Amino acid sequence: MFELKKYQQTAIDTLAEFLSVHQQKGAQEAYRKLCVLNGWGQQSEYCDLFNGAPAVCLRVPTGGGKTIIAASSIKTIDQGTLDTGAPVVLWLTPSDAITTQTFSALNSPSHPYRKSLEKQYPGKVKVCDIDSVQSLAPSDFRQYCIVIVSTNQTFNIRDTGKRNAYSFNENLESFFLDLSAEQTESLEKVTKQEIEEYPNGVLTRQDEGRVKYSLANLLKLYRPILIVDEAHNNRTETYFNTLNRLNPSASLELTATPQKMNNTIFTVSAWDLKAENMIKLPILLTGEELGWEHCLIQSIEKLKELDKLSITENKYIRPILLI
Repeated sequence: MFELKKYQQTAIDTLAEFLSVHQQKGAQEAYRKLCVLNGWGQQSEYCDLFNGAPAVCLRVPTGGGKTIIAASSIKTIDQGTLDTGAPVVLWLTPSDAITTQTFSALNSPSHPYRKSLEKQYPGKVKVCDIDSVQSLAPSDFRQYCIVIVSTNQTFNIRDTGKRNAYSFNENLESFFLDLSAEQTESLEKVTKQEIEEYPNGVLTRQDEGRVKYSLANLLKLYRPILIVDEAHNNRTETYFNTLNRLNPSASLELTATPQKMNNTIFTVSAWDLKAENMIKLPILLTGEELGWEHCLIQSIEKLKELDKLSITENKYIRPILLI
């Protein structure tokens, strides 16, 4: 059975402490307390990124297990915020390649990431990408922990009308039936421009002003937990404005290089990784004299070789290549 490293569990415990103090005394007090406990003193002010919803960052070096920490923290975040017992999670990655990799791992029954989700919500986990959300049933929400994996680019754009996540999608109609007046009030509505642009005349003048069947609106209904990988990449006003339209209940950012507005509450050092045997010594160096292209080719071949060897081990090992 896969077990978290000590520093990984400590990161989640620190997150739980922040959320506990946040509920009682607010974000600024929670942030100040953890800065003091970490020995950082009275750091800069907490940045309210999502209209009062808790938003914090864990600093974890590459190879330190950011994804397993994130996967293992979902129940902690839900219990410290909405306490639904079946949260909706929007998991944002920096690229299509990492989205595919993360989605595959979270979907694989034998993978530690999926096992972590199942440990928190036994038999009650559904993982999908943006295109397969419509395959879910309305009854799945608030019965299952639903994890939606996507790239940041899907939501990070000034003109949201140019992103499918914000566009009208008739296949999502069943999710918007029988909503209360309170629920529909804050949701985005169909505009005249969208009626003109939507193909095949599905939208008519009578649709102007009614609730838009969009993924963004669907997420907003359930106030998703945001998990943001490589969070240092997106610090623009546009990014936060668009994600605020989803009305998140909380945001957990993970990066090895946090920026000023990340609200970092816990830092993992290289020594923490070494203490948990995440860094193997001695380090073997090989010189390469045929140029960087040949170096990359050799590095990729070595990664493939190690990947095959890792399958024969009796515990989970994930070889990685840093460039």
